[in-house]
Amino acid sequence: MKQINTVVIGSLAIAFSAFADDTVARESGYYAFISGDLVAAYKSGFLPVLSGDKKGVYVDTDRGIKRIRYSAECRLIPSLGISDQIITITDAKYGFDNLRQSQLEASAMTEVMREEAAVERTALLRGGGIAGSPPEGPSEEVQADIDEMKEIQSENSEFVRESLEDDAYSRGELSDLINVRFDLLPETDLKNAYCAMVVRYLQKDDSNSGKFAKVKMVRMKKIGNLDTGRPNKVRFSYPLSEGFVNDNGIEIFLFSGDGTPLATNLSRNLRPLTMEEYRRISSKL
Repeated sequence: MKQINTVVIGSLAIAFSAFADDTVARESGYYAFISGDLVAAYKSGFLPVLSGDKKGVYVDTDRGIKRIRYSAECRLIPSLGISDQIITITDAKYGFDNLRQSQLEASAMTEVMREEAAVERTALLRGGGIAGSPPEGPSEEVQADIDEMKEIQSENSEFVRESLEDDAYSRGELSDLINVRFDLLPETDLKNAYCAMVVRYLQKDDSNSGKFAKVKMVRMKKIGNLDTGRPNKVRFSYPLSEGFVNDNGIEIFLFSGDGTPLATNLSRNLRPLTMEEYRRISSKL
């Protein structure tokens, strides 16, 4: 009987030990997710981005570490990332504008106001000048000409205004500017964080207005220090070649100042790692 109890207790001890080890493994505190390796243009090629701060990002060149502006051309090569925290992205909103079309609209309104001023000036001069009209007033012929000019100008102004109201300039259909806003909630304080924004969209072919091509654009942006306990607001805008773009084509990748990829609640394929998985994956990174 004692032998049986010993065997049972031994089996329970082994099982408990295995369960404890498995619990520790499942609570490793590390996460795997889809991240990317940033490379930035330097002279005639692209070099891996090592780190970043408020002044720019840094690459290793034949002549040592060099700083590159965040506005430099860059690419992001998809890779597996490991992070010991998840940064929460909240209130993400993307707005899309078309600067070219806005300029067309502004130009149209400016031209309308210029023509209105010209007609008023001509009418004033033909009607008697700044000093006023003759006592008997302008002649019937002159007054008819003035009325006709004002009528034509009024019709032209109304046409332009109605065109703008009816979106005749296609405002909002094609975009060439993305306005980005979101808040970041980190689990620990972070210094010199920065991000890469990947935009996948249909780009307009300038040589053929009826054709569009699938493209991917990558842009880097400085974020700065992130503090725990409060939402850290991120706001920026980025231009792009004109095309059709929407929220679904935008993805944000975060990095700490030392270049370490950071997981977010929006990261693709985000999952916790066991200690065994962490050791295996981290040894290959």
